[in-house]
Amino acid sequence: MAKTIDIKVDNVSLKVKEGITILQAARENNIYIPALCSHPDLPDIGNSEFISEVYRGDEKFTSTEENFTRDEIGCNLCLVKVEGKNGLVRACETIVEEGMRIYTNSTEIIEKRQENLMKILSEHPHACLTCSQKEGCTPVSDTCPSNVVKNERCCALFGNCEFQRIVEYIGVKPETPGYKFKNLPVIENEPLYLRNYNYCINCGRCVRVCRDIKGVKALGMVYNNGRVIVGTVSKGGLVESGCKFCGSCIEVCPTGALQDKKYIRLRTEKEYVPCKSSCPAGINIPLYIRLIEEGKYRDATEVIREKIPFPRVLGKVCFHPCEDNCRRGELADEIFGEKHPIAIKSLKDFVANYSFIKNEEISFSGKKVAVIGGGPAGLSCAYFLAKKGHKVVVFEANDGIGGLMRFGIPRFRLPHNILEPDLKEISLERIEFKTNTRIGEDIPFKDILQNKFDAVFIACGCTEDKKLNIEGENLNRVISGLSFLKNVSTDKLDKDFLLNKDVIVVGGGNVAVDSARTAIRLSASNVTVVCLEKFNEMPAYIWEIEEAIEEDIMIENSWGPEKITFDDGKLNLLLKKCISVFNEKGEFFPQFDTRVKKSLRADYIIVCIGQKPELSFLKQVGIKFKDSGLIDVNNETMSTSLKGVFAGGDAVSGPSSVVEAVADGRKAAKNIDKFLGGDGIIDKSIYLEEKSFYIGEEEGFALLKRYNVPKVSPEKRKNNFNCIEFFYDEETARKEAHRCLRCDMRTWIKRNPEP
Repeated sequence: MAKTIDIKVDNVSLKVKEGITILQAARENNIYIPALCSHPDLPDIGNSEFISEVYRGDEKFTSTEENFTRDEIGCNLCLVKVEGKNGLVRACETIVEEGMRIYTNSTEIIEKRQENLMKILSEHPHACLTCSQKEGCTPVSDTCPSNVVKNERCCALFGNCEFQRIVEYIGVKPETPGYKFKNLPVIENEPLYLRNYNYCINCGRCVRVCRDIKGVKALGMVYNNGRVIVGTVSKGGLVESGCKFCGSCIEVCPTGALQDKKYIRLRTEKEYVPCKSSCPAGINIPLYIRLIEEGKYRDATEVIREKIPFPRVLGKVCFHPCEDNCRRGELADEIFGEKHPIAIKSLKDFVANYSFIKNEEISFSGKKVAVIGGGPAGLSCAYFLAKKGHKVVVFEANDGIGGLMRFGIPRFRLPHNILEPDLKEISLERIEFKTNTRIGEDIPFKDILQNKFDAVFIACGCTEDKKLNIEGENLNRVISGLSFLKNVSTDKLDKDFLLNKDVIVVGGGNVAVDSARTAIRLSASNVTVVCLEKFNEMPAYIWEIEEAIEEDIMIENSWGPEKITFDDGKLNLLLKKCISVFNEKGEFFPQFDTRVKKSLRADYIIVCIGQKPELSFLKQVGIKFKDSGLIDVNNETMSTSLKGVFAGGDAVSGPSSVVEAVADGRKAAKNIDKFLGGDGIIDKSIYLEEKSFYIGEEEGFALLKRYNVPKVSPEKRKNNFNCIEFFYDEETARKEAHRCLRCDMRTWIKRNPEP
């Protein structure tokens, strides 16, 4: 434990750690001393390295002097008076001593701070800071009440600016000269960030975090003709200087000299860590990617399992919205004109092979929960409730658990040898499974409510296909997509079931594309997908559509079925031209030009126009439904209109993804636990990271492109149900993980104290 000493600050007695500065002691005791060049996470500017040259765009600045004083390079705003010492001292460099008496706000101090601030303001636009009409004003607007030209006003950070708050605290001397625009470089053509040197006060904070804390050394500073100048270390800009685009420089900048292009200043996790915030399950993506890079694979799986019980499954089938929002993808898009996000799903797929469950001692709570439906939502809820000590019974209508993971997703996307280990690990969590048990037929729902269950979670999923409601829909060989996929997954259809047959799939969603790709693997001669939507409107995931096209599946966009007939041994599908699918409100409201029609002939038609849950067992118990026929719940708690009954997954949302169902199951488990008297804390952070800011310098880091996982060629894959995607090897996985920009580290940076 650090030795403490006694000091007084403004006549307040304090015990502080020996060896720290006055500024550190003040901050630790919530005593405000203004400082610009100082920052809690950064070394003092006097201890920083000055280099020989820096660049602002293509303009080079060199160090003209090697010997300069500390007075010449700091902000000199943290001045305080120490009893017994001559003059004022800088709080940022003066070490506390036993019995020291410090004063922070005398008239002498205030006047000297204002004098030093005046020097800084002469180099920074400040008309808005001293304007009598500044309240409610927008500096970047075209008009100014005081007629100050735009380039002499403050920036878009006005009102949320650290420098502004310091200026307002210290006060501006009336004789402070007005700022004259210096036409310094404004760099807007580089990735992710804006740099406007007209707002730079050369405090060196960006340089120190880049060089001393992060170790990247893309930025530097020189002492040139009596002033500090900061810039990039190489001509051209950030990419050429080896910037890793971690954003730390922006985070410590006290002015608008450095800004994110997308946001003026980041404020929320969604803005700071877009991959994590866009994950429905909230997985700590940056952390597990970091652990993969370090070769700590089991630790990475623990981080993933904290949020989801299906790491292997989601490594294969997650629709990865995290990748759509990955900042590395944005960086690549600006550099190359094409996105190269971190392959987050594929990295999860790689590391899931190391997944394991630790045996934990869990005390039984004495509470019992019924879960109706053994799909991803129901199993996730059961998994997390069991970890909280509750007895869980899962009722499943089919002969095995897994829901659409087992019976709907084709094996070439989710092989059973990937699914089964995840399901087996869940079965170890002291959960009772009652399969082949259909609620409403085998057991009335009222019996569930009255059978000593303390809570119920309904997660029965979308298990029925919607109907076309057209003539001929009930003809032989017109089949539903879900029943088709289930029959294939349970080996009820021979691999040559569609040998030499022509197949039409009606629908543009994922079930339709899965059905089409399954049909081609059952030896169909020709498979055509017909949908209302234009190509770019199809609800199926674009990568699945592209893979289907690679497998010679035809897509007929903007056509709707009118009727089905049968003649000469073939089904005949009459189509009408669809001119729009959605109305001006974005609602499904297809419109047709019935003058434009055509027919397609096939041996089989597979109908996949949407799915719905089978909820008839709830009709007699007074549960509230939405107009859509789905269960109405409180979106925050997942509770229904019946006390103690919760619902989630597709029964509430309609057809969704596995990860979205998992997220619903998590949320329900949290709120069921609270309902049962628990704390609702279902996350258990097993891995505790030792945080290190250092990431090091690396030439060409910004130019690293994505390492894609190899896939089986279309010619080899379309005749079988083998998984079409390989795993990363260890070396490639670690290389791909290394590309991460580590955006979350930016949230670790402290904020300078405010007045």
